[in-house]
Amino acid sequence: MVDYYEILQVSPHAEPEIIEAAYKRLALKYHPDTNPTPSATTQMKWINEAYAILSDPAQRANYDDERRAYRTHAAPRAEAPAPAPTPANPKPIPRSRPKLRRLRACTSLLLVLAIAAAAMWALQQYNMFRISDYIPPISLDSVPNLRPDFLYPPTPTPVPPAAD
Repeated sequence: MVDYYEILQVSPHAEPEIIEAAYKRLALKYHPDTNPTPSATTQMKWINEAYAILSDPAQRANYDDERRAYRTHAAPRAEAPAPAPTPANPKPIPRSRPKLRRLRACTSLLLVLAIAAAAMWALQQYNMFRISDYIPPISLDSVPNLRPDFLYPPTPTPVPPAAD
């Protein structure tokens, strides 16, 4: 028995609008005027026949009944072969590779930083970008909290004389 749903590439529960859209799509693809292959004519005949039956609600209901009856009374299928026995120690399933993902992320970040640095260098070469316009120079003397203690040892505080 010919499966018209398979010909139109739709589900047996498809709405009429979906069947019509599938027919139009396949008609554009296999119409003999647009498709020069020799099998296009026969495919278009099957597509037209499938659409003629599935677009009419009465014919579709009749076809669905025949299809259901054919599937229930069809010859039983041959049994599938038994699956192969699994080995005693199966191979472990490979895990995802977090190290590789991390490496790719770091590589991407380094690439972005390198491109940004190259762009800044190129702009600076043509005096279109000066970093001093955006970040003012900082001297260690201008901010007392940033002075390193090993360069400037703390001054001892004088101890007041003891009162007698």
